[in-house]
Amino acid sequence: MLGLSSCSDYEGKESLVALQEGRQYYQWLLEEFRGYLGKVVAEVGAGVGTFSRALLQEKIETLWALEPARNLLPSLQENLAAFPQAKILPLTLEQALPNLAEQCHTVLYVNVLEHIADHEKELLLARQALRPQGFLCLFVPALPMLYSRFDRKIGHVRRYRKRELFQLAESVGLVPTKAKYVDWIGAVLWYGGMVLAGAEPTVTMVRLYDRWIVPLTKNLEKMFSPPFGKNLLFVAQKP
Repeated sequence: MLGLSSCSDYEGKESLVALQEGRQYYQWLLEEFRGYLGKVVAEVGAGVGTFSRALLQEKIETLWALEPARNLLPSLQENLAAFPQAKILPLTLEQALPNLAEQCHTVLYVNVLEHIADHEKELLLARQALRPQGFLCLFVPALPMLYSRFDRKIGHVRRYRKRELFQLAESVGLVPTKAKYVDWIGAVLWYGGMVLAGAEPTVTMVRLYDRWIVPLTKNLEKMFSPPFGKNLLFVAQKP
């Protein structure tokens, strides 16, 4: 999950376990990325494999699941054991790059880039891993005003604005193709619960949110593009 060495642990493992209950949320995210997923996909910071399992429902020939945090690897291996097309690498992208350079149709970061201090260097590595015409797919927490104690606890360096991602992609030679705020209801709830009240997500909270709020928000956002959201979804292409 972190842009660190393979001997590092990830301190937010409990939160990743709780987020496994967000099945409809991850399906929503998968739908948004579906048109940009090629045959060879590198998921950087695969965590415990929650989104990896969703990805493997698609027509992907090889999923490189990169995860340098040693305390997440047992869960990742267990969750992906039934998928022969999944190849787990206990490495950062920089460490894996000699094997992945210009091999990937898609490089994907889901709730990962915000952990990496030098995000420009990281996206330069992603560009090198992509084939020409390949896609970089990002899903990151949005809006600095939503930065909470919980963000700090789990190692978020930042939350993003849309224009920042445009500038970041262009600085490494990628062409932005899609950018949208996602989950505006979640942004309101996050501000009240996480920022003002200092709460943290629990399994029960995630389960209830996924059951009742996600379908409502998803359907509403099919009808209009919100001017803000809890997260940002962004896609850029390598020329």
